[in-house]
Amino acid sequence: LASLRETQGRLAADAFQRERDYTQAVVSAIQDGLIVLDAERRITGVSPRFAEITGHPQDEITGISPPYPFLSDTAAERFDDLLEEVGVLGVGEFDLRLVSRDGAAITGILSLAAQRDAEGEIVGYVGTVKDITARKRAEDRARQLAGAEEALRDVATAVASEHRTGQVFALVARQAMGLRGVDAAAVVTGFPEDEIELVAHAPEDMGFERLTDGSSTTATRALASGVPAVGDDGGVFVDGEQRLTLAVPIRNGEAVRGAVVAVLEPGQELTRRLRDTIGALAELCGLAIDKERSRQRLAAEALSDSLTSLANRRRFDDVLRDEVDRARRHARPLALAVVDLDNFKAVNDDLGHQVGDEVLKETARRLHELARAGDLVARIGGEEFAWILAETDRPGAAAAARRAWQAIRGRPFTVDGSRIGTVTASVGVAELGDVGESSEEEPDPAHLLRAADAALYRAK
Repeated sequence: LASLRETQGRLAADAFQRERDYTQAVVSAIQDGLIVLDAERRITGVSPRFAEITGHPQDEITGISPPYPFLSDTAAERFDDLLEEVGVLGVGEFDLRLVSRDGAAITGILSLAAQRDAEGEIVGYVGTVKDITARKRAEDRARQLAGAEEALRDVATAVASEHRTGQVFALVARQAMGLRGVDAAAVVTGFPEDEIELVAHAPEDMGFERLTDGSSTTATRALASGVPAVGDDGGVFVDGEQRLTLAVPIRNGEAVRGAVVAVLEPGQELTRRLRDTIGALAELCGLAIDKERSRQRLAAEALSDSLTSLANRRRFDDVLRDEVDRARRHARPLALAVVDLDNFKAVNDDLGHQVGDEVLKETARRLHELARAGDLVARIGGEEFAWILAETDRPGAAAAARRAWQAIRGRPFTVDGSRIGTVTASVGVAELGDVGESSEEEPDPAHLLRAADAALYRAK
């Protein structure tokens, strides 16, 4: 009987050992950390993986009660509520912020189940902790990349869609502020040719005044050197705290035209990705400036005479119509002088069209010198010029016409240093009040021009 009992005991011990070895093998194979609590929430056991995740040795945390050293302050405040929820539902899964022994933050997912006795009373809890720190970091990087790509795509679309530079700059500031790690952003232009001007910033209530006051800041260093600048002297204060700023120059060709300034969040490190994204936004700002200048140049060319650089006939018609409307609306005087070079065909025939072109250009220069700031001088025909004289009555227009006539005939013309002689001109003048009320068939601008042409014909 004793031998039988000894054999049975040995078999039972072997079975228990096998069960324990099997359980330990299963626990060791699980990549998640395992933690076991009793009803009083004291830790009765943790797996090696749990100790590895938290950096706390098993013997140090086994047997301890809350607060646990591996829970962040926020997680510790939530933990009792989580256990109560599991006590009601039986199971639960929660996001949890852990802290390793060396203070590093750990992002984990806690799966928790309540253990009950035969009467249904809770006798403990079993939980697993999955470390998703690396995955979370990768997701954050992916979101950051996606956010940067979206910001660049939106700005690039605006530039390609011929948005004005002001609209592009405002979009750049908003998109830069939306990047991960950036609290605020601004775009400044000018310098070194002009004063620094704050042209866009986000959010709207952020104070960026020091960016433009001429003091030494990251923005002024970037503008002066032409290379990105980083520092906590950016001239930007958030809640009274000076913030780290990154300023990247905006270039238009070789010239520095401004800078994109990013204000970083507290404690945020300047990553290469963020630097590259702000740099790409600055490049798009430079492209927007280039496209805007191209548009302005094309617009100017479309409204300018290619030979003399005076306004062309299209520009003349637009301005004359506006000036007639304004003069009639406010009952103000308006006059028009039409100037035509005499016998100009002979200049072309005898001296050649190249000399004729130089005569036209010199005539344009002389007329342009006589015009006031509010006047418009245009070339409206081959050798015919028009001078819109705003706020001018007939006597004033006649005096201006006499000056134009004298300016042309008073000095001999020369081409490439060779004197070609005197050129004369005829001038016709009309005042808006002299042509009477216009009808639908004869609008005032056309009527005024015909009246000046008629006077020119009589002068000829």
